Amino acid sequence: MRDVIHVLVVSDIEWATTNAFGNTISNWFEGMEDITFSCIYRRSSQPINNVCKRYYSISLQSIVRHFLHPELIGKEFSIDSLRSASAGDEKWEKKMIQWIHRLHFAPAYWLEGALFRSKRWDDKNFKNFVLEKKPDIIFSFLTGSGPAQQIINAIMELVPECRQVFFIADDVYGANGANGKRVIRKMLSSADLLYGASEMLCEAYRKQFHVEINPLYKGCRMDHPFIMKEYDRSQAIRIVYAGNLYYGRDDVLAALIKAIQAHNVKGEYKYHLDIYSGTPVPRRYQNLFNDGIIASFHGQKPYETIQAELRAADLVLHVESFEEKWKKVVRYSYSTKITDCLESGSSLLAIGPSGIASIEELRQIPGAIIADDLDSLSSMLDGIQHMDLSGNAASISDFASENRSAEMIQKRIFNDFFRICHEQIGKAAYRDHE
Repeated sequence: MRDVIHVLVVSDIEWATTNAFGNTISNWFEGMEDITFSCIYRRSSQPINNVCKRYYSISLQSIVRHFLHPELIGKEFSIDSLRSASAGDEKWEKKMIQWIHRLHFAPAYWLEGALFRSKRWDDKNFKNFVLEKKPDIIFSFLTGSGPAQQIINAIMELVPECRQVFFIADDVYGANGANGKRVIRKMLSSADLLYGASEMLCEAYRKQFHVEINPLYKGCRMDHPFIMKEYDRSQAIRIVYAGNLYYGRDDVLAALIKAIQAHNVKGEYKYHLDIYSGTPVPRRYQNLFNDGIIASFHGQKPYETIQAELRAADLVLHVESFEEKWKKVVRYSYSTKITDCLESGSSLLAIGPSGIASIEELRQIPGAIIADDLDSLSSMLDGIQHMDLSGNAASISDFASENRSAEMIQKRIFNDFFRICHEQIGKAAYRDHE
């Protein structure tokens, strides 16, 4: 094997730091030495990151448009070149994908699967890209996507000695139907290395599939030295939430705002909530989320702006829904936004039910404030007024530096990759327990 490990990332979306996938893997891989990267992805949009230079895009639109001329389907390019899809193509693609996912339009999923099964994309250009890179490792998020598995299978046919590494972000098996479950079982059985988003997820998949899997967290980049904050109790405590409003999180934020309203009596404003999110606010909450006194909604902002706002906050906030249907969806997830909170140097507040991964793991962090009952929000706000928030922030920052630093996590990833490339190891043990 070469002295430098080459990793080929396979993704359903573009590697862009503006989405959760791209932000997370950039955090894991940026600045790593002795590893090079290339990427195959199923979009026409332009990647945005500081890690990967070489790409091969296979979009659904290009397969449809060039079905009779497959040599035009795949596009190889360098991030340094002037390659780009037209603005119209990118806009059309984004709207189409949002529409399909919002409506769960089954015929569209079937059509996409059929087009990829046609293998029109698996042509000379695709083969040349893979053979030129000759990857040592395929890295991908585990998914029930048939097209993703077909791309990985095509790579393995060309480079059979390549190792397969998958990251499981949430309970993808439970969220998929029969076809998706079949894909996931095949990917699990072929994996040389498995990572999971949380300890609870890893434990559940170990038991269900009899595989070796360990948690991998987004690393905390402690670029700014921790400065002990002084809290002015004559000023409102500023809480900052940065994240999406999906999976019932908007309802929890609404409950918090209402608790603050009840707490801010006689014009004495003790708390203010700032919300940064690219998710549209539901109509029923538009006034509540943006009254300018108790809560302000700022919409989507650049990642650097979000980091600065989290560092300036008195309390950074993470929320999860108490509704059973949403608890089931996110029970094993550990949001990458939590890492942003941990590295901010601010005190941390989490609101969510017991028994889900994010809340249970945050409960183990010294200094974190946890509210696992909506009825306790008022008493929690009372208690915060008397807490040593500076001390809490210092304890959280110490935990992040000692247990979740980006340097520590990157060293672990490199050692894992080096091991599976240099040792003759067996495939992951697997048994079908559907």
